[in-house]
Amino acid sequence: MTRRTAIRIFLALLVSAPAASVIAAEGAWLTLAPMPDPRQEVGVAELNGKIYVVGGLPSTNRVQEYDPATDTWRFRAPLPVAVDHPAAASAGGKLYVIGGYYDPASDRWTAKVAMPTARGAPAAAVIAGKIFVAGGTSATGRDLEAYDPAADTWMRLAPMPTGRNHLAAGAIGGKLYVAGGRPGNLGVLEIYDPGTNAWTAGASLPTPRSGLAGAVVRDRLYTFGGEGNPASPIGIFKETEVYDPRSDAWRSLDPMPTPRHGVGASVIGNRIFVPAGATQQGGGSQSGANDAFVVQPEKLYFAHFAAGQGIATETLLGNLSETLASLMTVELLDREGVPLEADLGGIVRSRATVTVPALAAASLRSRDTASPLAVGSVLVSSELPATGTVLFTSRAPGFRGTAGVGASPPLLRFFAPVERDSSAGISTGIALANTSARSVTVTLTLRDGSGRAVATRQLELAAFGQNASFLEQIFAGTAASLRGSVTATSTGPLVAIALRFTGDEFATLPVTGY
Repeated sequence: MTRRTAIRIFLALLVSAPAASVIAAEGAWLTLAPMPDPRQEVGVAELNGKIYVVGGLPSTNRVQEYDPATDTWRFRAPLPVAVDHPAAASAGGKLYVIGGYYDPASDRWTAKVAMPTARGAPAAAVIAGKIFVAGGTSATGRDLEAYDPAADTWMRLAPMPTGRNHLAAGAIGGKLYVAGGRPGNLGVLEIYDPGTNAWTAGASLPTPRSGLAGAVVRDRLYTFGGEGNPASPIGIFKETEVYDPRSDAWRSLDPMPTPRHGVGASVIGNRIFVPAGATQQGGGSQSGANDAFVVQPEKLYFAHFAAGQGIATETLLGNLSETLASLMTVELLDREGVPLEADLGGIVRSRATVTVPALAAASLRSRDTASPLAVGSVLVSSELPATGTVLFTSRAPGFRGTAGVGASPPLLRFFAPVERDSSAGISTGIALANTSARSVTVTLTLRDGSGRAVATRQLELAAFGQNASFLEQIFAGTAASLRGSVTATSTGPLVAIALRFTGDEFATLPVTGY
C-alpha cells in the first residue's frame, strides 16, 4: 500500500445507502438493584438523596428505601394503613403520602389533615413548597387540590379540563404539567398556572397511555411505560417520551429495559429512578425492577473517526466531577448522520455506554485494524461535565503514527491554516461534522498567504452528517503548491478538524472560531 493510498483511505468518505437520520442520545438506561418486595401501583418520591417506594399492590403498608450511593434497599417505618395507588411527594424535608407524612429523622409517620376529595391513582408535584394533586378516581376525575405543609391546609383549585386517573405529572417553571391517563388511553397534556388559576393545552403525548410515570429533569417532562397497549400481547407500553415546553414538542427516547405500568418515578440529579410496577396489563404481575433513565445533557463532538485497514481510533473519556460517577454514551455516525457500525472498544457496534468514576478516565479502542474501513464522526453524551480526546493511530505500510484530537465546540465560522505541496508530499485534509438535527450548508473558502480568496466551495451536510476530504478534492483545479488558510461559514453549528500530512507522518492543525 502506497503512502498516498493510505492517506486517502484515512480521509475517505464512507458512502452508505440512504437511511433515516439519527437523533443524538438524550440519555441512557441503567439497571439497578431490584426491590426486595415487588409491588405495583406504588407511590414514589425522593427525599434527602434516597428514593422511597410506598404502598402498592398487593395492598401493603410497607415502605422501601433505595440508596443510590450503595445500590441497596432497606425497609423503613411502615405506613399507619395499607395503601395502593397513592400519590407521594417530598416537601420541607418530609415525605408526604396523601393522608399522612413521614419524618426520616424519627422514622415515623404522622397523620395530617385529610384531602378534601377522596380518590386513588392521582398524580402529585411540588410547586413553591406546596403539593398539587391532580385527577384520580373521584366522581369527575377533574379535581385539583393543593396542600400547604406549613399550614396543614388544603385549597381547591380550578378543575382539570379532562377528567382522568392513572396519569403522570411534573412541575416546570412554576406550572403543573399533566399527561396521559384514563378512561381509555389519553394523550392529553394540560398545563396549570397557579398565578392565574387556569389551564391551557399542550401538544399531546405521541403514545396515548395510562398507568404511566412522569418526572422532570432540566425543565423537561419525561414519561415512562403504561398499560392498555393493544399492539402488545402483555398490554404494556415500553415507551419513553419527553416533552419540552419551550418548543411544545415531544420526542421519543430509548424504551424501558423492563416495560411496566403502575410505576412511579423520581429524580436525583440527572437520574430518573423508575422502580416497581407490573409487567402485564392489570394486576398480579408485580415487579421488583429498578431502572434509572440517565439524562445526558453534556455533549462532546469529534469531527472524525476511522477504523480498519490499518487504522485504529481510541476514544478517551474523562469525568470532570470530583464526587460523582458519570454515565457516558459514545455514538458513531456516518456521512449521512446514520448510526455507523464499527469496532468500538473491541465490539462492532454504533453505540457504547460506559460509567466513568469521579475524576477518572475510560477508553474505547478499536482493535480489529484488519476489518473493512469505517469512517465517520463521534458524539459523546455525558451525564456530568466531561472531556475527551480521539487518538488516530496508523500501522499501514508507509503511513505510521498517532495524532490526538480534542473535542471541538460547535462553530458557525472557523479558520484553519493549510498547506499543499505535491512535490514535497505535503497535503491537508479537513473533516466536518454537523452537530444539529437538520441539514446545513457550509461555504469553504481557500485563501493564499495574503488572505486573498483563491477558490470557494459549498458543501451540504445531512443532519448529524460528516464530510472528510483533501484540499485538492474540495477545491479541484487549484495550484499544486499553496500555503494559506481555509475559512468556513455554516448555516448551522458544526465541528471541524484539519490534518496535515508530511511524508509518512501526520499531525492535527488548529481550527479556530472567529
